[in-house]
Amino acid sequence: MEKAKQTIFIINAELGEMPATTNNIIKFLNSKNRYELEDLGVDDRIETTLEVKKVLKKEELGCTTDEEMSHSGGSN
Repeated sequence: MEKAKQTIFIINAELGEMPATTNNIIKFLNSKNRYELEDLGVDDRIETTLEVKKVLKKEELGCTTDEEMSHSGGSN
């Protein structure tokens, strides 16, 4: 998981202003050849893509939960 987080960080830097959505990261990974991926520290494109998806999904779920909590005001 930590390697996927590092990969996301590196890709975010490469993407610059473009938002780092899951689709953008996958497109980025798919656009690189084996040597470019090695330079980024990516040994296995498929494994890295799956790990990145997991990390981003967890982050997305965390943000969604935080937003729901703030909108509900914490009252039950």
